[in-house]
Amino acid sequence: MEPVRGAVLLVEDETAVRAASGRMLEKLGFEVVEAANGKEALEVFQAHRDRIAFILLDVNMPEMDGLEAFKRLQEEGIDVPAIVTTGYDEYDLKRRHVRLGFASYLAKPFSMDALRTAIDRALAP
Repeated sequence: MEPVRGAVLLVEDETAVRAASGRMLEKLGFEVVEAANGKEALEVFQAHRDRIAFILLDVNMPEMDGLEAFKRLQEEGIDVPAIVTTGYDEYDLKRRHVRLGFASYLAKPFSMDALRTAIDRALAP
């Protein structure tokens, strides 16, 4: 396990996927703060905003999807890198992720190496 590198807000509605992703993030040295949907993510982010190094954000979720949650954070002037994830074949999302302000894109299911690469890209100066 790596030394703690900061906190990550993990936003994923599927409990099993959230748990597996959380374990990978912890192995990569991150403290994990979780939210089950976009609406909850906004609340959790506000409670932990000074500690969040980046956000790992699912696209399709109930209550509020990841794209809307990220848009609302941007409207509030929040400038934290976000990595978008999706299990759907959204070919243009991968092309648009930079334009939308996402630091990186991950197709689900993703490997530890793919997650590490996306994080390195998101946190690069």
